[in-house]
Amino acid sequence: MRALLYKDLVVNRGKTLPLWGAAGLACLLPAWLPTEGMLLPLVFGLTLPLLLFQQEAKEGWYQLVSQLPFAPRTVVGARYLVTALLCLWMGGCYGLGQAVSPPHPGLESCLAAGALAAAILLTLHAVALPLLYAFGPGETLSALLATMGLAAVVSWLAISLDEAAFFGLAGRPLPVFGAGAALFLVSLPIAVGRYARRGW
Repeated sequence: MRALLYKDLVVNRGKTLPLWGAAGLACLLPAWLPTEGMLLPLVFGLTLPLLLFQQEAKEGWYQLVSQLPFAPRTVVGARYLVTALLCLWMGGCYGLGQAVSPPHPGLESCLAAGALAAAILLTLHAVALPLLYAFGPGETLSALLATMGLAAVVSWLAISLDEAAFFGLAGRPLPVFGAGAALFLVSLPIAVGRYARRGW
């Protein structure tokens, strides 16, 4: 896995670092664009891994890695780890954005906002990554739309059933973060199975 992480984080840093910088900026901007809320970070957080996946497919990476001595769990696990780091990075940037924007909430509120943002991104990727490996590189847009559509339907149902409880989750960032991280980990073997079954 070290070699795969080295590829993503060091060899391809010319591609990934600008995207990570853009993701961080997307998390800082809502501090001055309160009407946008979490929309901009969510869009960036979902699309960046899909763009990297699509770029790798164009370069023939998945055909190459299938000939190398890497198990499917290692290939998918490396991408999951990089995605988790991205979610934590964006959560941290979102919390920082809240800290530097008026009315300058306290540290606890900023940490809570960052944890909640990271939890939402981890939860969305728990859906997006298995779909991505199931649909393949030619259907990245389908994976993105399916994830966003499912998130919208689940949110609507939750609000319809108990609006107070749904929005009350924002006041419990640590349990929400734990649930998001658990869903993210549970989705890993599903994504591994989708990757292993698909011919690359």
